[in-house]
Amino acid sequence: MTNCGQVRSDNLSKKIFLRNEIEQDFNEITNIIETKVPSPFYNCPKEKYDSVKQHIQANIPNSAGLSDLYKLFYPLVQTLNDAHFSLHFPDNYFANTTKYFPFKIIITRDKIFVKENLSDEKSIGKGNEVISINSIPAENIITTIRSCNFKSSSEELFFEKWNEGVFYKRLFTLFNLSDTFNITLSNGKSLKIIGISEQLLKHSTNNDDKPIFKLLNNQIGYLKIPLLVWNQNADRESFDKSIDSVFTVLQSIKGNKLIIDIRDNPGGSSILAKDILDYIYFKPYTLSNGEVDMEKGVIKEALDTGLHTPAFHANKFTGKTILLNNVLTYSSAHMMQVGFKYYQMGQTIGEISSEPLFITGEVNNLGLKNSNLQFYFPTSNFILPGFEKRKKTYYTPVVTYTPTLAERLSDQDIFLEKAKNLFDK
Repeated sequence: MTNCGQVRSDNLSKKIFLRNEIEQDFNEITNIIETKVPSPFYNCPKEKYDSVKQHIQANIPNSAGLSDLYKLFYPLVQTLNDAHFSLHFPDNYFANTTKYFPFKIIITRDKIFVKENLSDEKSIGKGNEVISINSIPAENIITTIRSCNFKSSSEELFFEKWNEGVFYKRLFTLFNLSDTFNITLSNGKSLKIIGISEQLLKHSTNNDDKPIFKLLNNQIGYLKIPLLVWNQNADRESFDKSIDSVFTVLQSIKGNKLIIDIRDNPGGSSILAKDILDYIYFKPYTLSNGEVDMEKGVIKEALDTGLHTPAFHANKFTGKTILLNNVLTYSSAHMMQVGFKYYQMGQTIGEISSEPLFITGEVNNLGLKNSNLQFYFPTSNFILPGFEKRKKTYYTPVVTYTPTLAERLSDQDIFLEKAKNLFDK
């Protein structure tokens, strides 16, 4: 996640916090993690969390600015290894005049590669490796962003892809890097690069969160679901209307092949996930077998044996369906893919999930008392179909594949090609 405010407050950028104020804010964070979240240490050993917590407590300064507070608290949030926990600056902290790192990048372990050059310096091409930025080695930059987070291979891949999208903001918030960047490349070149506005960075990305549908080779339906968010009834109605039109088209052309693509989908609401699945599945199903919450400091587990009965649709799809995912398929979208595979709704292609079958959700946020840093945290855990208490398991597609660096740089859509080939077979 990233911070998206546009007007910087001089009061915020210049305010100095005293030791007792810093301790109060840090205690707010740790109290929430330890008493308000049912299972905060499912993805992070408690002893690791305690070690990071103690290190921060031992290094609280006598005074600090807001930027230094963010850097101080950041490792504790990262070490929980769950994107439902996050820390952000207040919305009015960022200036619309700030110039950011002008490259889209790919992170591979401790290396940084240019995926898209948005700067005026056109000698830097796709695939160039960035060795250092303002004399800071790329490995050090990635280590700081990662910040004490030990992961499985799929969780490491999530970290890399998640932070590729917000890399420019991480450089600003964790390293104070903006406006001018001195870059050293692996080919020996050292260049001074002028940054660009956040608006230009976001403009180069497809930020459309609406469902996208098209026909591939005039016979295969392709439905891309970027997001599962709705805030008002009108939002859900609009979403459902667009989904219904997809299946009306498939029915009209007698289409019997469908690809549902939920790659990069960070989730939102499982209700919208079911609104889609109801068109392709006829039997009762569920995306959650229960929920774990905190009630007055006590953990309460509520199992749910009830099943969702699919809504009736005259244009239900009876053909073959393939679901595409990747490690950025998260939260409610993760619940969707788990249910899809568990109930054998179709074939699955993609990457092993970064979330297990016991996930956090129902995110709240709190502005810390003194700094107003925004702390986001989950308040529930969901038990997904196939979950086992004695074994930590992940969603694993039937066909698993992780694109290589060369394939990512060339913009090859290997997953989509695999799906089309599977239909051909």
